[in-house]
Amino acid sequence: MLDLAKFTDLELIDMFIQINREFKRRQLTRSGNFTGDYGENIALKYFSAHKDLPNLVLEKQGNQHVDARDGQGNRYAIKTITGKTTGVFYGLNPPKSLKPHKIIFDYVVIVKLDKNFLLEKVLLLDWSGFILNMGWHKTMKAYNLTLGKKLEQYCKIYYGTPIVGRQQD
Repeated sequence: MLDLAKFTDLELIDMFIQINREFKRRQLTRSGNFTGDYGENIALKYFSAHKDLPNLVLEKQGNQHVDARDGQGNRYAIKTITGKTTGVFYGLNPPKSLKPHKIIFDYVVIVKLDKNFLLEKVLLLDWSGFILNMGWHKTMKAYNLTLGKKLEQYCKIYYGTPIVGRQQD
């Protein structure tokens, strides 16, 4: 393993830039958001490796609200977390609105990674479960999900497998 402590700050920055370029060349990242792109990659591989799950195909980069679709046309938002809270979901009415929410996806896939980016579990939540569990993020003015027992009651949970992601050292 490379001893990163031996490098100067500028050398580390240069390596980071070179690694990011290589990630893009290999299509390991699409957006430059490594965690999110890595989670999308894991979700696609995970779903294709399990016969009880549909195969997912990534949408074009920048498609608002939807990251992937299955063969039936169902729309999936994919969120990757290393902590307890997902990124936000834009495009929904604020909490005090009397208007019903427009359905912007059919399912949320939450890819839960540990602090070393090893897959812990994949959670699948349908739209109605999302509506029941979404929380308002005041600063971002959008909704998110917090991983916990309440949310997990509404999810199908699939645990990590050696087929997907990095192997434990």
